[in-house]
Amino acid sequence: MAARSDVGCRQIITLVLAVCTPLAVPVASGRAPASSQIAYMSPVGGNWEILAVDTTTREVAQLTRNRVDDYAPRWSPTGEHVAFYSDVGGFNWEVFVMRSDGTDIRRLTHRLDLDMAPTWYGDRTVAYTARTGKAFAVHTTDIDADASEPLGVPSGVALSWSPTARRFLYVSADAKGTRLRICSGDGDCRDLLTPGADDPVMPRWSPRGDQITFAGHTAGVRDVYTIAADGARLARMTNHPAHDSHPVWSPDGSQIAFSSRRNGNFGIYTMDAEGGNIRRLINVDAGASSLDWFDPRELSVSPLGKRSVAWAWLRRLGHRP
Repeated sequence: MAARSDVGCRQIITLVLAVCTPLAVPVASGRAPASSQIAYMSPVGGNWEILAVDTTTREVAQLTRNRVDDYAPRWSPTGEHVAFYSDVGGFNWEVFVMRSDGTDIRRLTHRLDLDMAPTWYGDRTVAYTARTGKAFAVHTTDIDADASEPLGVPSGVALSWSPTARRFLYVSADAKGTRLRICSGDGDCRDLLTPGADDPVMPRWSPRGDQITFAGHTAGVRDVYTIAADGARLARMTNHPAHDSHPVWSPDGSQIAFSSRRNGNFGIYTMDAEGGNIRRLINVDAGASSLDWFDPRELSVSPLGKRSVAWAWLRRLGHRP
């Protein structure tokens, strides 16, 4: 398998005690997929790799082929790029970006710590969760600048940015247990209560930013749930002896895709956004995680508009692009 290369420095496969400063060269724009695609991660040849399945033809393409594990793919708003994070060795996770076809892989973070859970706001800016010591906080990086900046906003894992770019949510795990937290534009955060759905994880916003889907435990089984962003209308969407997890909305908001081992086989499934009409999209023998859905027919908000809103919101928190 081919190893990655950074611009201006050698690829880091194991932890090194040196500082590598790459040259800042703009990332070339890729071509967005021409059809609806679900990206996901799955073990291939002993490593976690990133793949994508066409939701119409069900054809699968492998996007990464590396000697290390690649996690949590996220399409950019235009579908031209995919952000993800990777274990580059020595319990060191870093954020990368690549074109939608898996080419031009480039490392975005160089902190030699845990940088994970990338999410987009605007087509060329990535927010992610960064660990420093025992604390987690939201950082950002422009994919052209090779420069990471903290926002001064606390976070946990599984960061998910609202499509309106005015709030985000994450999973917090501490002495109080595992719970969802949602943060508003003024920097205030609150718990999103999910009574009956224990240990909520894997939260994802709906395309309109008014609902959230997540996976929660009920009687020892993980199922897919939805809840309004204001904490109302908690609903259990699946009810099956097998674990259902990693839910994500379709870009038009009409469906939810998720991963499951129902019927004895790992696979990716879809269902109506209101629940029901569950259909298997593909079998994935080794399992599929961290799903993300892109459809070129649903580019309803321009990247420039989304980014303008995002920067205005971030300036309120004291961030300077």
